[in-house]
Amino acid sequence: VFDAMREHLSDQEILEFTYVTATYIMHATMSRALRLEYDDVDDPVVEIDTPGMGKTGLDVMSMVDDA
Repeated sequence: VFDAMREHLSDQEILEFTYVTATYIMHATMSRALRLEYDDVDDPVVEIDTPGMGKTGLDVMSMVDDA
């Protein structure tokens, strides 16, 4: 992806693009968490139990913490 972007954008433009994109994602995440969206509807994605593991599932953060 970076090589394709470099064909059209300078390093500074890639940095600015990355910054704006990350800022938008942060804003969207915070707005969703605080339920400030204009189309404030229930999330269509429903979490389900992991087959064979019940409610425990897979604790990804424990794997990150142990690394």
